[in-house]
Amino acid sequence: MDVIIPLAGRGTRLRPHTYAKPKPMVYVGGKPVLGHIIDRVRKANPNKWIFVYSHGLEEIQEYLNEEYSDLNMVFVKQEEMKGDGAALQLAKDEVNLSQPVLIDFSDTIFDEHALDDLEKLDKADAYVWVKKIQDYKRFGILTFDESGKVSAWYEKPENPVGDRAWIGLAYFPSGKTLFKYLDKVVENERTSKGGEIRLADAFAQMLDEKKYLHAIDTKEWLDCGTISNLLETNKALLDKIECQQVPEESIQQSVIIPPVFIAKSAKIRNAIVGPYVSVASGAEIKGSVVKYSIIDQDAYIENMTLEKSLIGKNALIRDNIRRLNVSDHSEIDFEH
Repeated sequence: MDVIIPLAGRGTRLRPHTYAKPKPMVYVGGKPVLGHIIDRVRKANPNKWIFVYSHGLEEIQEYLNEEYSDLNMVFVKQEEMKGDGAALQLAKDEVNLSQPVLIDFSDTIFDEHALDDLEKLDKADAYVWVKKIQDYKRFGILTFDESGKVSAWYEKPENPVGDRAWIGLAYFPSGKTLFKYLDKVVENERTSKGGEIRLADAFAQMLDEKKYLHAIDTKEWLDCGTISNLLETNKALLDKIECQQVPEESIQQSVIIPPVFIAKSAKIRNAIVGPYVSVASGAEIKGSVVKYSIIDQDAYIENMTLEKSLIGKNALIRDNIRRLNVSDHSEIDFEH
């Protein structure tokens, strides 16, 4: 099996943080979003990992080579933003078409056991994972019978038609099926607004041809597509792990309230950190109270009280009480 992970999205709902980094490299729960996704997908033992990117390749490769050097990785560039289906088409030459293909879009973290029985999925033409939701207008909504056979697909409907949303995870027992129906989207002029080729349109084409599309309910879907959702995802991930142990010299005269994740090279001085705080490598928190927040690499926080804040890489923040959303390489210094 090969896996395709599109990374080319601009992450507009995560701005300003995605001005400086690719969306999958946003930090949450102790590592970039991409790391959480790989940890879940690698349990299925893919033969090849195909990453489709548009920008930020150096940062992506640096992280993957450091943390996941054992993977058989290929990188394909998407020059034009013509939809997620177009990104998948660019990966075609790297895919073994006679073998299964797994697709995972890189802004959601799914249940750790969702792919446990992947080898048993061979009856349908394609499988999609879904989760019960309330905000139906933001997602692709599926309707299906008790057996899981999908009957209809509604992309961001205006009116309520169902409560199961596709989470961006799909499996094709045959790679040929995937690319056959992506091609048909173009041939039958089913492209979305602006001429975009979307995988959702390929699924709709399959349903029109009475192909068997099977929906699988997942227990967990952690959305990383907006700032508020990212902070909620951070909370959910930290609930699953114990307080990260760090060398004694990294924490001085401070109170740590779990659950938190504190990287080994981070420094905490005269501070209260937690609950639900992720602190990345090289970050320093001094004389501050920080809770329900994400602090990225090499950020410096001094004499602050922060809650529900997302602090970017190399950000510098001093002296005052604020609710902040600060992007990479920013500097804020409230002078008296």
